[in-house]
Parts: sequence; structure tokens; C-alpha cells
Amino acid sequence: MTLTVNGDDADGEKLTAAAEIAYLFGARFTGLPEALRLAREAGNAIEKKLTIKLAEFGTPTPTEIRRLDVFSEEITDVLARECRTAMSTYHGPLKAIPSSGA
Repeated sequence: MTLTVNGDDADGEKLTAAAEIAYLFGARFTGLPEALRLAREAGNAIEKKLTIKLAEFGTPTPTEIRRLDVFSEEITDVLARECRTAMSTYHGPLKAIPSSGA
């Protein structure tokens, strides 16, 4: 459920109604600031796990994690831009990834 609040007097009524609807359907009513905080915490946990996993590979070259904290409707444009940037700034040799032999 999406709820638009504007800081006016009607916000209280909107929030009350949304909370009641969430209660009736056994849903969780989450405000956007809380949702952003929860998403950031989840991202932090994933980033930490990924950093550990990448370190386990022990590659001789440094590994970079480029985190993108964006809304879902923005990800396509942001990811395309990041890929173009990475392609235009990499000047090293292209190497084949060795197969695992499996």
C-alpha cells in the first residue's frame, strides 16, 4: 500500500486509515523512512557477506563492490550508466575465466 503524505492536516487521517486497513488484513504498515532504513540495513548485511565471499577467492587483483542504493524504477538507468563507465575506464587485458573443470 502506498500512501502520500504532504505534511498537512489530512495526513493524520490518512495514516489512521492506512493503519486500520493494514490491521484488518494482517499486513504490516511501514512508512517510507522506515522502509528505506530496513532496505539499507539489508543492503549492509548483503554487502558484508559479499565482501567476505570475494575475499575468500584470494584474487591477486583488488575487488571492488560498487553499491547502488536506488529505487527499483531507477536501477536500469543507473546500472547502464555504471556499466558504460566501467567499460570506458578499464584499460587492462581481457582474460578468459578458467573453467572449474566440472
